[in-house]
Amino acid sequence: MHWNGTAWSTSASGATALPGGTYMVGVADISSADAYAIGDNSTFASGELEQWNGTTWSQVKYPLPAGAASDTTLNAISASGPNDVWIVGAYLDSASERNETFSLHWNGSAWSVVSMPLVTGSDKQLTYQFNSIVANSPTDVWAVGGSGDNALEQGGSPSATLIEHWNGSAWSIVPSPSPGTGADLTGVATSNASHGVWAVGSDTPSGTTGAQTLTLSWNGTAWTTVASPDNGNPSTLSGVAALPGSSVLWAVGRSGASGSGNPLVLENG
Repeated sequence: MHWNGTAWSTSASGATALPGGTYMVGVADISSADAYAIGDNSTFASGELEQWNGTTWSQVKYPLPAGAASDTTLNAISASGPNDVWIVGAYLDSASERNETFSLHWNGSAWSVVSMPLVTGSDKQLTYQFNSIVANSPTDVWAVGGSGDNALEQGGSPSATLIEHWNGSAWSIVPSPSPGTGADLTGVATSNASHGVWAVGSDTPSGTTGAQTLTLSWNGTAWTTVASPDNGNPSTLSGVAALPGSSVLWAVGRSGASGSGNPLVLENG
């Protein structure tokens, strides 16, 4: 769907460009004639990518890591400009039988696979997945998610936060707090320079029985936990955005038991 300043409209080519059974999970809006959208197809067990050229959507083919089996997903996308687009995903390695993370980068000419480091102790009993990414510049990109026993899409539960950073040359794992149990990060955004990078998600604090909101802040040196309000049990956050040109942040999610949940919106700043 597209907002032209007055109303929303549906683009039919967005659906016809990709195979049936595809559901969309992310979009990067670069200009009125350049956008990318990603999704996953349950029938073919594959991640899907399409591009908007100002008139229509068309499917884009992309490379996969060596050894990738058919079970691949594209989980999040972000762009700092037309020649700097990043996607993070996951794939089942046919040799190790592990679920591994990978990233794709568009440099203005071609898509390429950029390897991501494995978490120490990686094995096929664990899943590592990124849920959100923010590309600030060609030398500053953050990806956040979680790891655990067959986390998320495999039906298990995340157990620890996972954050990686791209410095223009390579991805590296950045230590991040994992308070309580079931810690997982689902959104990341960059505020102004004095407020750094923020990540949101949920965890289950000690002494509680349900998930509660989790917010982390990067101050240029380390990630730290920042207290955030809850609105019932459970309360989770799924995304965060910074108001351009200010220190104001908005985080959204939900609260309440399944079947009776309510929207949850937090403001910081």
